[in-house]
Amino acid sequence: MKRTHFHAFVAFCAIVGGSVSTVTAQPADVAAVEGYVFDRGTLKPLANARVEVTVILIENADRLFMSVVTDANGYYATHAPAIPTSVRTEFVASCITGRGTVTSEGTGYAPMRAEVYQRNFYLALPRRETRCRLL
Repeated sequence: MKRTHFHAFVAFCAIVGGSVSTVTAQPADVAAVEGYVFDRGTLKPLANARVEVTVILIENADRLFMSVVTDANGYYATHAPAIPTSVRTEFVASCITGRGTVTSEGTGYAPMRAEVYQRNFYLALPRRETRCRLL
C-alpha cells in the first residue's frame, strides 16, 4: 500500500510529542483513529481524558468532529468516513485536574484512508495530580 502522502503527517505528529502509525486495514469506507493518553511524567495511562479529532476538508472547509473519553487503560478509539482528498486533521487531548485543564494538540495534513491510525498523547499533569476528572 502506497503511503507517500501520509509520511509528512507522521513526521509532523512525531514532532508535536505524539506518535502516529498505520496499523491494519479497515472497511473501504471507514478510517479509525485510536491510541492511548499517558501522564508524561510517570508514563502511566490516563483514564477519563478527552480526545477530540476534527477532520477539515481542504477544498471546502467542511468539518467532521469526533470526541471520545479514554477508558480505564487510557485507550480511546473513534471512526470517521474515509476521505480520499486532502484534509487537515486536528488532534486535542485534554485532562481536567484539580488544578485546571492540561492539553496536548497536533495537526496533520493527508487523506484519511480506510486504515487505523494510531495517535498517542503525553500530558504533563500538574505536580501531585495523578488522574483526569470527568465533567
